[in-house]
Amino acid sequence: MVTVEHEFTERAKVLLEEARRRAAAAQIRERDAHVDRLERRVKKLVQSLEETEAALKQIAAMKNIDLGIASLYKVVQGLPMEEANRALKQELMTVIFHANVDLQKRLQEKA
Repeated sequence: MVTVEHEFTERAKVLLEEARRRAAAAQIRERDAHVDRLERRVKKLVQSLEETEAALKQIAAMKNIDLGIASLYKVVQGLPMEEANRALKQELMTVIFHANVDLQKRLQEKA
């Protein structure tokens, strides 16, 4: 004969087991979401690293690197990386820029 106490205990065990399963499932979902976030971060960091490496390779291949105003001027001109005569045009822009700077200095000295 099943007593009320026994039924209550069995029902409590079932509810406790369900609660444990739900808690475990919630932990797994939370862990999976965390892993997904970390994987996205890693992908972004890898992409950023690849872009930085490409930029460093380009800089290493350049001659007469000017980290001052001239380099800013080159960026402002917006020469596409795939431009066929990019290096020649970049060198020409640098020469023009330096000539302009020299001209400005001379004008300031005369003023």
